[in-house]
Amino acid sequence: MKQKIGVIILAAVLILGGALTAILLTASANAFKPKDMPSDISSVSGNGGTAVLVGSSLYFVDGYIDRTTITYKQNEYNKTSDANIKRVSLSGGINPTPNAERGEDFNLNVDAINNAEVIVPKIVGTQTTALWIFGDKLIYTTPNNQKNKNGALQNTKLDFFVCELTGAKNTRVWTTATTDLARENFEVVPSGSEIYLYVYEESKLKQIVIKAEDKKVGATTVIAEDVSVVKFPKIKSYNASAKLENAADYVMGFVYYSKLRDENSSETILYRSKIGSGSGEVLANSVQTSYELVNISAGYLTFKSTKDATTNLVMTDETDLEKYKGDQTELTKMVAPNSASQLIFPETPTKSAGAYFYSFISETNSLIKYEETGNVLTIKEGDGNVKKYAEGLVSSVLTVLDNVIFYDKNGGESAAISALSSDEAWGEVSSANIFSGLTKNFFKLSGEYYVFGLYSIAAVEGEELPAVDVPAIFDKNGNVILLRSVDENYFAETEEV
Repeated sequence: MKQKIGVIILAAVLILGGALTAILLTASANAFKPKDMPSDISSVSGNGGTAVLVGSSLYFVDGYIDRTTITYKQNEYNKTSDANIKRVSLSGGINPTPNAERGEDFNLNVDAINNAEVIVPKIVGTQTTALWIFGDKLIYTTPNNQKNKNGALQNTKLDFFVCELTGAKNTRVWTTATTDLARENFEVVPSGSEIYLYVYEESKLKQIVIKAEDKKVGATTVIAEDVSVVKFPKIKSYNASAKLENAADYVMGFVYYSKLRDENSSETILYRSKIGSGSGEVLANSVQTSYELVNISAGYLTFKSTKDATTNLVMTDETDLEKYKGDQTELTKMVAPNSASQLIFPETPTKSAGAYFYSFISETNSLIKYEETGNVLTIKEGDGNVKKYAEGLVSSVLTVLDNVIFYDKNGGESAAISALSSDEAWGEVSSANIFSGLTKNFFKLSGEYYVFGLYSIAAVEGEELPAVDVPAIFDKNGNVILLRSVDENYFAETEEV
């Protein structure tokens, strides 16, 4: 009897062992496998958005999911194929081949670019999506996948992850304390070989380590509390040999913020924090003067300074703290207006800081300004000459990349993305079929600028083809280059009735 029991137990062990082996083999077969490292990682274009070009490899989000609809465990690593980060090689260039059957006006590349491979098997394409590439690191945002103590899923909180460009060593860096954190309230910034995440939430400016020698990933430092406004440097494009190695020596090497002088005062003081320092220092603090941060763009800090009802707009690439001391009169006289190092223009503010957008074109020493009032881009050149473009048509400024300003034209059938660099027009991309839920992004390849977004294709009745949003590249000539194959029946000609 004992012998039979032993045989039965042994058989059970063998069966369970075989089942366990099968499970392990299946899991191993389905496990994510890192890809090869790109051959060229020396140049990057499009950081901080939904698609980033490094060398000739484009990293992009392959779709969109409303984060409020994500269910528990849906966003676990390697458990979903929706809205992942993928990579496609553009080493052969972007060469659209229009669908001849639809005529010359239908410049959609049905053949698509089909060498895309998954780099991050998590949900990344949502309401708040951002990718950055610095060195061999890819940093990205994704909805949090955990429940709070009350059992509610925290999918409106953001997780920040870092991995290698191969997809290997995927590591959570940090999770926001607040829900629905707006895109303008966080940024990833490098300093030499180190990389830091900066977050503005709960009136606090926080520094979080992503990569730094002798510092733990996720180590958090509160730089300042009771902060009113924060402006982050945005390193959207760079070359490995660029100024990033000495980031602290120029304007883009700092985070800037403002605070009230005290709880009983309406005057503000400007501060800055050197990237990686974890501490702040006063930048501008003149008696009876209030400062208003505007933006950081093209290596220039822009702010407004108001004293005795007189407001000046100051745009500077100066980093010497001594130059900011003294009252507004001394500051105005510090450098002659329209000089190469600082531009100072009288300004009569009529709206809040959000109504203005400024950029600087160093090659022509010109200031580009966008105002909500009038919906126009105004260029004020170094000699004082003023030119206006797209008057009444500019609905919003989207971004600045390499001193090129991309903007949305007014809605309706003529809705489009256009751009301006000094007085040179770029062209237009129709917005009619670009999915609005996912943020559009911009990158530069071989001297040409492109728009990345999701191309919306309508459902086809009778073919059981639902509406789809396909990742695509848009060029200034109206071409649409798909980054994923779709059924050709979506584009079949229909007979006229």
